[in-house]
Amino acid sequence: MKHSGTANASAQVSLGRRMYSLGKKLVRERQVKTVLARFDPDQKEWVFLTENEEELVRRPPKALDVQTLTGLAPLAIQPVQPVQLTLPFLVA
Repeated sequence: MKHSGTANASAQVSLGRRMYSLGKKLVRERQVKTVLARFDPDQKEWVFLTENEEELVRRPPKALDVQTLTGLAPLAIQPVQPVQLTLPFLVA
């Protein structure tokens, strides 16, 4: 998954309805205007990159849960404990 966005004056980018800070000093020093965002599933982090795909910073995801991703509410009723069924004894 890859997204592109523009850093605002506060050095923040928006992913969905969530704001992520990149760091004013870093954005100013690197003269960053446009950033790319990728999700690293192994580290479970957003990776923010320059247009040349040089890594800037990593940030943990905000509100990344089943309901936010799918729009589906979690099950209100939890499934019951599984029961081991016995197989009938077969006689030859």
